[in-house]
Amino acid sequence: MSVMIQDEAIGSNGSFEYSKNGLPINWQLYTAQTVPSGDFDIVLDTQEVKEGKQSLKI
Repeated sequence: MSVMIQDEAIGSNGSFEYSKNGLPINWQLYTAQTVPSGDFDIVLDTQEVKEGKQSLKI
């Protein structure tokens, strides 16, 4: 099971440009909410950007 914040007006959001509550919009992600035993963080990185304004860092 995964978490997804959906907004059809944004489209695919391939470069993680759009986010809400710290998660990229229109991406299915495993989070601490869906995998409580996992030891990881998902953050939007604006310092070491690979493309656009921010990148996803796991």
